[in-house]
Amino acid sequence: MDVSSTSGGLISGIGNTVASAASSIGPLVVAHLNESSGSWRMSFTSVAVLDIAAAGVFFAFASTTPIENERVGSTPEVPLQDKAK
Repeated sequence: MDVSSTSGGLISGIGNTVASAASSIGPLVVAHLNESSGSWRMSFTSVAVLDIAAAGVFFAFASTTPIENERVGSTPEVPLQDKAK
């Protein structure tokens, strides 16, 4: 997983924990919204708003910089010569 050069496992663990919590709490929130509003409209609207907010956070912080360039004090890897020549 190319998220971090040194702490990919930690980032995966945090992501899995957040996803598990959301999948446990989500049905309870949807049930409450359906009971209080009497329809699915509020549930779908809240999911759409959360998705748009998550996309905004992603686009604000996403980067296309290769991880190798982020290491402090490292030199870029030199590609191996083609041995078929």
